[in-house]
Amino acid sequence: WRSAIGKHALVVLKKSFKKLDGGILSKEDCAAFVKWAREDLNYCYRDPYDEDYKGPLQSDIILDTFASHLQQTSVANPRWVAKKYGKPTGGISLCAAAMERALIAWKTGEYLDYDLAQDGRRIPNHFNDARYGKSARTWRQKSTQMSEELWDEIISEASEFAGAIDPVEDEIIDSQPDPRSLVQRVKLLMKPPPPSPSPPPQRASSTKKHHPFLSADSCDIEGSTLPADTPPPPKLGQPGDWSPFEDAAQFRIADFLYRKEDMSEAEEADSSPDLATSGAPFSSYDEMYATTIAHGNAPWKCFSTSYSGAIGRGTPSWQLARYDVWYRDPDVVIANLLSNPEFDTQFDYTPYTETDSTGKRRWSDFMSANFAWRHGTDIYDPDPTTQGAMYCGVIMGADKTTVSVAIGHFEYHPLYLSISNVHNSVRRAHRNSVIPIGFLAIPKGDRKFDNDVPFRKFKRQLYHSSIAAILRTLGPAMTTLVVRQCPDGHWRRVIYDLAAFIADYPEQVLLAGIVQNWCPKYLWDEYGIDDDIIPFTADFPRADIHEMLSPDLLHQLIKGVFKDHLVTWVGEEGEARAKEIIDETDRRIACVPRYPALRQFPHGRRFKQWTGDDSKALMKVYISALVGLVPTEMVSCFAAFMDACYIARRLDLDETTLDQLDHAISRFHTHREVFRAVGVRPKGFSLPRQHALNG
Repeated sequence: WRSAIGKHALVVLKKSFKKLDGGILSKEDCAAFVKWAREDLNYCYRDPYDEDYKGPLQSDIILDTFASHLQQTSVANPRWVAKKYGKPTGGISLCAAAMERALIAWKTGEYLDYDLAQDGRRIPNHFNDARYGKSARTWRQKSTQMSEELWDEIISEASEFAGAIDPVEDEIIDSQPDPRSLVQRVKLLMKPPPPSPSPPPQRASSTKKHHPFLSADSCDIEGSTLPADTPPPPKLGQPGDWSPFEDAAQFRIADFLYRKEDMSEAEEADSSPDLATSGAPFSSYDEMYATTIAHGNAPWKCFSTSYSGAIGRGTPSWQLARYDVWYRDPDVVIANLLSNPEFDTQFDYTPYTETDSTGKRRWSDFMSANFAWRHGTDIYDPDPTTQGAMYCGVIMGADKTTVSVAIGHFEYHPLYLSISNVHNSVRRAHRNSVIPIGFLAIPKGDRKFDNDVPFRKFKRQLYHSSIAAILRTLGPAMTTLVVRQCPDGHWRRVIYDLAAFIADYPEQVLLAGIVQNWCPKYLWDEYGIDDDIIPFTADFPRADIHEMLSPDLLHQLIKGVFKDHLVTWVGEEGEARAKEIIDETDRRIACVPRYPALRQFPHGRRFKQWTGDDSKALMKVYISALVGLVPTEMVSCFAAFMDACYIARRLDLDETTLDQLDHAISRFHTHREVFRAVGVRPKGFSLPRQHALNG
């Protein structure tokens, strides 16, 4: 028995090193796996990641070895034998000890049937009682303490393995990888598969057609058109200009402390005495800080506003208060974005349409959208003098839940700005293409005014009036061309356009002036809109807030539909049953192995506060955690939604993918009816965040 068990343990471990493509893991990966497996006896447990070490002697490599023992001893009915003659504690103990011996033999990443003593002598690694007897006796002692239920599980699972075991021969080592083995099952410490030897598929050739009128012709600083082959003017600035720093030494020490070392304010303050006495470029931390923040020509400004209606006796406090709004000049911010040379190769100067080799449309960045082309034409048609100008769409966003800065009794929430010309990849890489331009005031009042109609109207109008005031410097440039320098160094005549406002649904309600739970883009007859509010777009040409509104994929689809709707609904399918499902899905999610691009959830989904990254990571593993716990229709609902969500998040879309998106949304609408059938959503699905899938 001992010889057969020891040999098969080596075979099982070697099979575990096989990859799905038939190759063998590298020596380093094998050694890393062996090291992990031997730590805390991880190789023996079904779930080594669980804090309670669930499933002793139930790992696949132990069960596979034990199955060989059952087969070698010709046990046709292991349960009957165990009941009549007692549990096979000796066999399972030898299997655990044999696997320990196999791991030791492979600890360097390659098979060695000996260990090296400290003096360099080779010590044979035989599976004998002197060396492994203690280990076997320890496991036998533990196995005698296992419950009847646990023994039944071990014997049942080992019996399944026994039905698929080949004879123990050397040739089995070179056979196909065993998908039941521990490495294959959880892919522990495996690197991503190597790249295919064949070249990656090339993107199909495409043709771009640029806007015929807003063609972004270069000009001089005065706005006079230049020939097409004119090189850009030399960059301004002197070689020795280190402004706002006095010299290179000041710049380098500030760059080192702030950017490279990322030193905290406390650490910098502690170093102030040393700066003053060492002849450093700065005499103190305060001087260095003041010099650093002085850089930039878009400083923060502030204006105050207050209630403008009649004030009498008993006037509530919110009517007497003054509200501060902090902002930057958006015209200066846009000029800085346009002149940033880092955007040069990822910047579109004109609206365009793109078609592939079959004539199908393709959409990627904002300037490829129908919106940019249509608005470019709308700008030119009434004013042909705009021919040759560069279209610059202003993209804004706001989210009062992102930042909350308390000053007295006031809170602020941020307003962001970007431009349509910068590619999406730049925005996703956080390369300073999305800039905060304002912090909007949120009036506070006593609780008794929470549902007060005048107070609610004042808050909504203050929101719109504040945005209009911040953007007022853009108004002239929406009808009159302004000359701006671009990333390639050329000057161009530019015309601005309020293009998009990205916001979560609560913010859309505020922006569109609609009734809560109604659609911000469509009306049912004349109902559903609050006509007492004047939107900020009323002060600007070609600006329609209902056209500008764009859904926020993170808040509306990922955190909204996925987390707040679907995941929550699964937990509402009958109280007792729901708790069982939640506990089991948490257990499965906690078993997610370490693998590139997979997030581990060691404690399931018990977060104090969900982030967008939490939801994105959960989406990758949630469907597999649900299978077998909920009706198949619910799993299909999740699958259809995730198909739609991942398609919508692509950088490039074409007519085919849009058809796929429509099909996925249609499947989602069909499969979500299961939640109505089980009583979770008896009143249906009139939900704005899900409605955004259609828009």
